[in-house]
Amino acid sequence: MVVIVIQRSCRKEVICPECIEFDTTGFIASLPIVYKDTTIYVPEPYAVYKDTGSVIEVEIPADIDSLAIAKAYFSEWMLTDTILNDTNGIIVVNDIISQNSIKERFIYPKTLYPHYKIVTQTIREDYKEKTKVFVGIGANGSMNRFGFSGNVLLKTKNDAVYGLSYDIINKDIAFSMYWKLKLKK
Repeated sequence: MVVIVIQRSCRKEVICPECIEFDTTGFIASLPIVYKDTTIYVPEPYAVYKDTGSVIEVEIPADIDSLAIAKAYFSEWMLTDTILNDTNGIIVVNDIISQNSIKERFIYPKTLYPHYKIVTQTIREDYKEKTKVFVGIGANGSMNRFGFSGNVLLKTKNDAVYGLSYDIINKDIAFSMYWKLKLKK
């Protein structure tokens, strides 16, 4: 009974979920449309022909080989096109074509030549010699005596070396000089 009463009361004046009419045209028009940016190539004809009402008769050649046309259509053709070949580099495009469409395309080889030079410049600074002072200890001895000394060594900018030592056991002072020898090879 309840179902029959609800069905009879459903009219346009009464708003119930079953009575709402849905306009699909307006709904589809209100949807956001996303356009993809595509470029479509439309070739321009070489000549524009106007029909003047005359009848053009074209003879079909009698020596058409349908098997050769079908064989060429279903065969795979490898085509090569050189896009760039100059001082900038070389780019070759290879296509495999079958059934009037490109089945595979790859670029082989792709070599671009650089237009810059890498120049390395080595700047060499001469090492400036400094005067250096060294401090050390030493031990010396012979059959009759033994010595222990403190040493100071001075190396100048010109590679001259001077040494001074003092033996604290024997109370001796020693002074020494060294020169750099240059041997030719």
